[in-house]
Amino acid sequence: MIIKIHRPAQIGGCITEIATATSRIIIDLGHNLPSAGDEPDNFDNADIIRCLTKDCDAIFYTHYHGDHVDLFHHVPDNIPQWMGSYAKKIMKVKYETLRMADKVEKIDKFNVFRAAQRILIHDDMVVTPFFVSHSAYDSYMFLIEAEGRRILHTGDFRSHGFLSSGLIKILPLIGHIDVLIIEGTMLNRPDGDTKSMWDICEDMKRVMATHKYVFAMCSSTDADTLAALQAANMSFNKHISLPEIENESNTEWLHRMSQHANEGKRMFVCDEYQKRIFGVLMTAVLRPKGAPSLYNMCHPSTYIFSHELLPQMQQKGFCMLVRAGHFNIVKRLMQHFDSSQTAFIYSLWDGYLDKTKPYYKKEYENMWSLFTQREIIHTSGHADKQTLAMVCNTLVPRLAIIPIHRELTSDFASLPLKDELKDRIVTANKTVYNIQMVFD
Repeated sequence: MIIKIHRPAQIGGCITEIATATSRIIIDLGHNLPSAGDEPDNFDNADIIRCLTKDCDAIFYTHYHGDHVDLFHHVPDNIPQWMGSYAKKIMKVKYETLRMADKVEKIDKFNVFRAAQRILIHDDMVVTPFFVSHSAYDSYMFLIEAEGRRILHTGDFRSHGFLSSGLIKILPLIGHIDVLIIEGTMLNRPDGDTKSMWDICEDMKRVMATHKYVFAMCSSTDADTLAALQAANMSFNKHISLPEIENESNTEWLHRMSQHANEGKRMFVCDEYQKRIFGVLMTAVLRPKGAPSLYNMCHPSTYIFSHELLPQMQQKGFCMLVRAGHFNIVKRLMQHFDSSQTAFIYSLWDGYLDKTKPYYKKEYENMWSLFTQREIIHTSGHADKQTLAMVCNTLVPRLAIIPIHRELTSDFASLPLKDELKDRIVTANKTVYNIQMVFD
C-alpha cells in the first residue's frame, strides 16, 4: 500500500493518494489558498491533473471549499468524482451564479454518497464516508479499508459546531485504525481560541438587541454561521432567549423560532445567490424522520439595486448579509440609516483584515472601514488542539498518525497525546508494515 500526501505542510491545496496493487483513489483535489505575492498553483493545469489522475479509480471530496475541490474541472470525464449530495448542490449554485456553464456541467456528473455508505473500489478497497461538522455543510471524513488495513482521513472537522455532537459518537463506530490522516489547522493557534456556535449566536443576538440595522459579513456557504445570524435575528423579534439546557434542546429551540419566523417584524435580507444557498440548506436532511431541521427557518428577503426594500428596512430593522463585492451597495444604503443604530458583524477569519498576514484582503478591510460600530464574531471551522488530541487518543491508531492541512512550523507532537502515539507521528517518507508513506 502507498499513501502519498501532496503539500502536507501547508493549509489548503489538499491532495491525498491511497493506492494498492489494484486500486487507487484520491481524496480532495484542492487549489492553493490565494495569498498576496503567491505564484500560481502548479497543479492548476489540465495536463498536470490528467497525469496525476491517470489510472485513478475515483476521487472523493471531503467538502466543497476551494482548497479541497477547486481542481475538479481538470479531471478527465472517465474518472468518477464523489461528493455529498448537498455539497454538490451548493457547489452547483456557486458556479451557476458565476455563469461557468462548463464547470456546472462537470458538477452535474458527480456521483453522490450518503453517510455510512460503503463504496467498493474493485474487489480490494472499501471507502466509507462519515458526516462531520465543519464551516462547510455536508462535510465528511473517510474510512478506507484495503489489504487488511484501516485508514481514516478526517478532512476538516470540529467539535464546536451546531452539529458536532455526533463526533464523539462516530469514533467508536469507526473502530480500530491503523493509520490516521488528520488535519492540523489550529496547531499554531492559541489555546482557547474557539467558541461554540451557540456562544457565537448569543454574541450576535447581543449586537442585534442594541442595533436596529445590522450588516453581517460571512461566508455565503457557511451553514452554521448563516443559521446563527438568522436565529439571532428572529430571537430579537420574539424576545426568545437561548435554550435552557435542562428543559429544551438546541434543535427544539431553533425549531420553535422557525415556527414564528414570519410573524416577527425584523427583516432578514440577502442577495439572490445567498437566498439560493438558503434554499439548499433548508432542504437538508439533518435529522431522523419527523424531527425539525436545524436550517428550516425562514425564507430571507432579497435586495436589488433599486432598493425596493428600503422603506421596510428603515421601519422594521434588519440583519443583512453582505460580501466584499457589495461595498458600493452598502455604502449607498448606509446613507438612509441612523449610524448610532447601525452595526457591522464580521464573521470571518480576522487574519484577512491583518496587513501582516499573507492572506490579507484589502476588499474586506474596505467593507470593515465603512462602519464605526463593528465587531468580530467568529469561530474556526477547524478542530482545536483539545479536539485533535481527543480524536487521536480515542482512536489510538496502531501504525501512524499523518498530520496534514497545517503550517510548516506546527508540531503535532506538542498535543497532549498518549505517550505511545507521539512515536507514531509521521511527517517524512517512511515505510511501516508494508505501508509506504510518501510526502511530496
